[in-house]
This record gives sequence, C-alpha cells and structure tokens, in this order.
Amino acid sequence: MNSYDNIIRIDSGKRFGKPCVRDTRITVYDVLGWLSAGMSHDEVSCLILQFQIIVIILRRILNIKDYGNSNFIKSNL
Repeated sequence: MNSYDNIIRIDSGKRFGKPCVRDTRITVYDVLGWLSAGMSHDEVSCLILQFQIIVIILRRILNIKDYGNSNFIKSNL
C-alpha cells in the first residue's frame, strides 16, 4: 500500500479543507478532473511543477513569509 502523506496535505485554511497537493492549492479533485479530461500523467506533473515554481518565484519577489494570508493581495500590491 502506498503512502501519499508526503504528497497530499489537508489544511483547513486551504480550499476549505479539501486534500491538496503539498505546498499548493491544487486539490486532488482538480488533478482527477484533469486526468478524466484526457491530460496525461506527465502533463499533470508538469503543470503542478510549473505552479510550484511560480509560487516560489512570487514568494521571493514579494518576500512573503505567509503566502496563505487572506490579505495577500491587499497587502502586497
């Protein structure tokens, strides 16, 4: 049996507590939807990686320590 604890996280402050890919707001349901729409596993992996890279770049540019803050947009524009 595989353990997905290192990939999937549940945080009540993100996406209403839905299970998400670690360090993103991409839900498991999003991933399943993409796969059922015909995306390949490689395409989904690439999309998630691109999203994670964008988040890292934005965090560095904006020097944000708490990117999950609900005032993110208001306080950093």
